[in-house]
Amino acid sequence: MQLETRNLKPEIRNSKLEIRNSKLEIRNSELETRNSKLET
Repeated sequence: MQLETRNLKPEIRNSKLEIRNSKLEIRNSELETRNSKLET
């Protein structure tokens, strides 16, 4: 039981990092869109 809990924590941390990563990707694409609008 203890091993299962210990095994779960990295998975939770991993999913949090994935969510943060996707948020950064979304922000990045928003900035790229803004940038291209400024260029035209």
